[in-house]
Amino acid sequence: MLPGRAPGARHTAARAPAAVHPATLAAFDLLQHPLHGDVRARSYLERRTLLVEPLEPLGPPLEVVPSTEDRAVAADWYTLLQ
Repeated sequence: MLPGRAPGARHTAARAPAAVHPATLAAFDLLQHPLHGDVRARSYLERRTLLVEPLEPLGPPLEVVPSTEDRAVAADWYTLLQ
């Protein structure tokens, strides 16, 4: 514990900003899977499936980054996010 600080003071100070700006984990790839181990040798599509299946139903704050193979959709996303 740091001198001059009450136990838990740091956590209390972080609660207000966290309520206004909650954290989100945006996952875009999977390298290690709890059942399948190291999945780096698998194709991106296989890894993405392994990532999406458990996270998609949960929703925020755990989110899978959107993905598309449609060039027009990707261009729209790029324009929107600039």
